[in-house]
Amino acid sequence: YAIDSIIFVKICLTVLILLASYLFVLFFDGANEKSFLLFSVTIGFWAILLNPFCHVYDESTHFFRSYAISTGDFLDSVNEEGQIGAYVADNYNDIVGPRLNVKNYMLNREHYDQRFSENNQFTENPYMSSVIPFQHMVGAVGIFIGNLFHLSAVLVIILGRLCDYIFYSVFCYLAIRNMKYYK
Repeated sequence: YAIDSIIFVKICLTVLILLASYLFVLFFDGANEKSFLLFSVTIGFWAILLNPFCHVYDESTHFFRSYAISTGDFLDSVNEEGQIGAYVADNYNDIVGPRLNVKNYMLNREHYDQRFSENNQFTENPYMSSVIPFQHMVGAVGIFIGNLFHLSAVLVIILGRLCDYIFYSVFCYLAIRNMKYYK
């Protein structure tokens, strides 16, 4: 799903991160929360950028829910035919899909660099009813900010992922720092 040079970069980064993690553990004793934060930032940043969108299982449903929350649609919507979904940008399905990855982005930049439309339409997503809104509000903040500043769709997706990862990293760092045992 990616160009050979991108695959090579991923392999090199993975090897460097693993090597750095072993060196860090060997030479820095007692810096557990700092170690976590260092690797969280390093690995998370590259995972957000290089991991293809929707490559992670069920990411499209979670992003859809976060996008709907960012537009103010906190609960499931049901249209006249009884379909479950939400009101999202009318070009949402054209931009977000299984074909959005690094290779397709590089080959079709003009398509993915467009902004999400300000006009909304109902989009069916039957999996919405099993998704709790609270779990997706952090990603919705990034999506809201990206749409507020009229950023390209790819940057909006990255901001949604970035907000989720920052939230995760901060709370794990605090948990490790405040642990009394088994650090």
